Amino acid sequence: MSHKLSCFIKKRLMTVLCSSSLLFSSVAYSVDIAEGPACGSVPADIALVLDRTGSVSNANRALEAAAAKNLAALFANVDAGHHLSVLRFAGKNCSDGVDANGSAEVVTSLGVINPGNLASFELDIDLAMATNSCSGTNLKDAVEKAHAELNAGSNSKKYLILISDGEPNKPANPVTSAQAAADAAKADGISFFSIAFDANASGDASDRALLASMATQISLDNSVGSVSGQEKDEENGDGDYFFIAPDGNDLTAVFDKISEVIFCNDGISCTMDDCNEESGMCEHTPDDSSCDDQNPCTNDYCDIELGCVNEPIPGCQACETDEECGDGDACNGAEVCSEGGVCEPAEFPLDCDDGNPCTNDSCDAVNGCINEMIEGCQVCEVDEDCDNQNVCDGAEACVEGVCSSGDPLNCVDEDECTIDSCDPESGCQNVPDLEDPECQEVPDCPDADNDGVCNEDDNCQFIFNPDQADADGDGIGNFCDDDFLGQVDDGGDDGFVSPDILEGSGCSLNHAEQFSYSAIVMATLMLLLSRRKKMNKKE
Repeated sequence: MSHKLSCFIKKRLMTVLCSSSLLFSSVAYSVDIAEGPACGSVPADIALVLDRTGSVSNANRALEAAAAKNLAALFANVDAGHHLSVLRFAGKNCSDGVDANGSAEVVTSLGVINPGNLASFELDIDLAMATNSCSGTNLKDAVEKAHAELNAGSNSKKYLILISDGEPNKPANPVTSAQAAADAAKADGISFFSIAFDANASGDASDRALLASMATQISLDNSVGSVSGQEKDEENGDGDYFFIAPDGNDLTAVFDKISEVIFCNDGISCTMDDCNEESGMCEHTPDDSSCDDQNPCTNDYCDIELGCVNEPIPGCQACETDEECGDGDACNGAEVCSEGGVCEPAEFPLDCDDGNPCTNDSCDAVNGCINEMIEGCQVCEVDEDCDNQNVCDGAEACVEGVCSSGDPLNCVDEDECTIDSCDPESGCQNVPDLEDPECQEVPDCPDADNDGVCNEDDNCQFIFNPDQADADGDGIGNFCDDDFLGQVDDGGDDGFVSPDILEGSGCSLNHAEQFSYSAIVMATLMLLLSRRKKMNKKE
């Protein structure tokens, strides 16, 4: 219970002085606050276990007793049917010897506490804390006896408040046995508050760890080594059921906080239970931070009716390393494990562009990037890189880093009397067709043999010889030259066959002469037929 609850009880009953207790740190929430019943109106059974072992100084033992009486007064003056039992560590005083088992003792059995019998409870507390015990600390026995007291009670809400330095030395395996006893009590529905008391507990992390694990809810000791004032305030205000009280003066504030929880406990572990001073009603504020399940793939929040809710986040995957985040698709990039322990998709998909314009770039989910060469493609920087040394193909050009073919030369001159071709080095060739009689030019002069040569210039006027061949250079064309007629080309350099070659060939000069004349006649007939066809076309 906070300072405001103490003042509320004073306002209501006019019997309890408002203590100048510490105000605990609070957490601001932008959520609705559920209003419960009147503060302290729901009766509860409470077992209070006090520590008077030798580790507690005389001064702290006296302060512990004063704080315990103040807590008893809070329960009594509400007068709502609360039951209280007071226990202490080790039944024997030091003057009575040593109890080998360090057994705990029930000072006051569980019974109703109200304004009428408050003085009796206060007297029992003073007597219980008057001296130290020299029998050691048996947390197991103290918890089990408090558990039994609460089981005998009739109220549905049950609370065990344990004050200890967290250094059990009885019985065998004192730490594990203490933890087992606390777990059994919590399993039986008992809410367990533990207070790390005195300098020993505030200076020893292992002692605090035991007491924190014995408490209800996810209670953790957040400090390391000796506890600073700030760490103490943070621990006592974090909403769980574990507290730190380095000396007796801290106990009053801790008891105020515990009583506030008891008076307004809604049974929902993740709500901050407070008493509104103005209205006198309990308020329950959801504390989402108490629902953290340490799983980054859940949305954790406190529902004022259901308690902690840990909703799985669709598509979320927890991780520790990047390798755990692979989705089997290399193309969408490399998934990573974030600092928060959650797999995150790659910022960018896999870039398969290899910068080579002569490859088809694609991606395979298993193998990743594939860069397939384009057949016939040539990379370039300037047009000259693309020259294939063949002008007939046109002028190649470098376009966006790739050679582009030029337009092939069109060497067709639409002249039927030329033979059109292209030379790789010199380009188009349009050579007159001397073999086609129809393509011979007709001069503007008499031409008896129609070979395109005027009679006055024709070396063989009556025989078609457009090439004007004159083998012996005597001005008489070969077909009209008696010196030439009868000679046959033997393939030699002079273009003729010598007479001795003909000997023994079965061919006499007379035969050769006859062959030559026949050839001339045939050529002349062919010319005449060609001319006739040409004239028929024109008609």
